[in-house]
Amino acid sequence: MRNIKLLIEYDGTRYQGFTRRDSGKTISYKLQEALLRVTGKEVDLTGAVKTDPGVHATAQTVHFLTDTPLSLRELKTALNRNLPMDIAVTGISEMPSRFHAALNLKSCAYTYLLDTGRVPDIFTGKYALHFPAPLHTKAIEAAARQLCGTHDFACFSAGKNKKSTVRSISELVLYTSESSSQLHLYICADSFLRLMPQLIVGTLLDIGTGKRFPEDITAILEGTSKCSAPSPALGLCLMETNYV
Repeated sequence: MRNIKLLIEYDGTRYQGFTRRDSGKTISYKLQEALLRVTGKEVDLTGAVKTDPGVHATAQTVHFLTDTPLSLRELKTALNRNLPMDIAVTGISEMPSRFHAALNLKSCAYTYLLDTGRVPDIFTGKYALHFPAPLHTKAIEAAARQLCGTHDFACFSAGKNKKSTVRSISELVLYTSESSSQLHLYICADSFLRLMPQLIVGTLLDIGTGKRFPEDITAILEGTSKCSAPSPALGLCLMETNYV
């Protein structure tokens, strides 16, 4: 059997996340449908990151086993012909048998896009949160520094967690641009809990607007205070899945 690795991108607007067992409206379901049509056989598909409903990706990694005789180029072309227009295979390679898209993942990174202009940008409206309120970037940066490092992020997750909630954030940076009204919040970690990126962004935005203070981060991590509501999914995009 061949172990095939795909790099894919998708607009997550109309999907219930990367994978969800009780719904066919997922990225993995559409990929498996395309693979069945192309190879003639059902495959077990594994994604590096289980992105949440509505979240986009430019660098999601998946792997699957197949005995198809198609070349990598033929397989990539055939998959893109059979996938919906909001999902695309951008890279393909054959990996050693032990490669696993999720278990071998070293880190992954998201960006959250904010449109701070008075009038929403019609060209990025599906992928950015319109947020025209003034933001205290220094307060956001101070809070971000406290989130970096290894912590128990149980309070920045949704639902019950059966496994450890300790995660390590290596970078959390707010990028601003003088030439546009867009702000990018970049967050890189070894892995993320369910809704963790959106809950972090929601809390940082409340801090940036003065509804909360940077010092609140300590109380949230200690479990003596709750985080803010999650930010809308439309501004969140999986940008990196790293294996080294």
